[in-house]
Amino acid sequence: MDNSAATTPTCEAASMTPSVSEDGTAPEMTEELDKDLGRLLPGPTLRGSQLGLDGKLKGELIYITTSQEFDMVLCNHDSKGKARHFFVSSEVLRLSSPRIDRELVLHAGKWRFQPGKVGEIRKVYICGCPEHSRAVHLCDYSDTDTLRRLFQILHGRSDTSLLHLDFHSVARIAVACERYECYQAFLPWKHIWVEKYWKNMLEPGYEDWIRIGEIFEVWETDELMGVLANECAYNYSHRNGVCGTHVLTRGGKEVPTNLWSQLSILDFIERRKNKIGRLIRVLKELMEALDPGNDICSLSLCVSLAYGSLIRSIKQEGLWAFVELGEPWVSSATELKEKLGRVKLHTYRDCEGTHNCPITLLKEKYEAYMKWGYASGTIVNWKSGGAPSVVVSSVALQSNGGCC
Repeated sequence: MDNSAATTPTCEAASMTPSVSEDGTAPEMTEELDKDLGRLLPGPTLRGSQLGLDGKLKGELIYITTSQEFDMVLCNHDSKGKARHFFVSSEVLRLSSPRIDRELVLHAGKWRFQPGKVGEIRKVYICGCPEHSRAVHLCDYSDTDTLRRLFQILHGRSDTSLLHLDFHSVARIAVACERYECYQAFLPWKHIWVEKYWKNMLEPGYEDWIRIGEIFEVWETDELMGVLANECAYNYSHRNGVCGTHVLTRGGKEVPTNLWSQLSILDFIERRKNKIGRLIRVLKELMEALDPGNDICSLSLCVSLAYGSLIRSIKQEGLWAFVELGEPWVSSATELKEKLGRVKLHTYRDCEGTHNCPITLLKEKYEAYMKWGYASGTIVNWKSGGAPSVVVSSVALQSNGGCC
């Protein structure tokens, strides 16, 4: 496609979104647009029905450059099918976005213009969105504001409003930046946004740092993933009977993961699974150790009392179906840890204060694990012939994110 006549955009900002009438037409732009089309299109043979225009554009008109500078219109449809037309510079987009450059090359090969007798003609692609219209279409369901801000940055026409974007807008722009492969243009804004929202990373509502970190190469999001693996409930549900959906909730509110990569979802699932596995393994080890057949205490009354009180406490906490029947745990690892921390067992020492046996040590170590946690994830050392003493180190606590 010939872009030799495209003018270089100036630094003046000019982004305008005219109001759209009920039928989707922007009437106040009709006269100016007709003039632009008459100036830019290669001759009258490409006017009217051949362009799918019928003298007007339907949808939202968004000027990224001035009406004197644009040489291309990108057409995009939102998730509801509404058309949006972005008046842009093809030269700017070719240089800043490899993906859009590829789209333009493919389009030029499919729809070849015939300049006719006109000399140098700046080309504009317009879409009235009928079948086979001559248009450059973006298959992108991003919201209008995200695409507008993206194109403004690429054209060097950003304004101070980008300094005050909320976190969710930043996340959407970051994903659009990745989609259109235009990282270099976003470097100054990347540093501004990272500095602004870095301190909030671990707070609820900022979970999309998982995705932003991947795009902007901020790798210190590992701590956030550890926190989410502890604090988030998780369920894999089939919504609307169509396909499975990963549903994460944190503090009773759903965590949106639509921007997350599949690798991040799998990382979360694996970490959460490991944390829950360590917790439940400790409880099952305790149950196995207290099995009457193990003769862990010479006093059978003590063993029976400990084992029976443990099973009763597990059932009181509503954990029996999870522990023994294998039902999935959909609540958070933190909630499971709290419930396991309330699981109690009694020994003969509770009746006779002078009684002492390995069960007492097991009880103390189990309680310590549920309170502080430590790296080994085990409370029974069978080779030593009993329960080892309780040892809790700061290194061990750190390795488990302070939960399990």
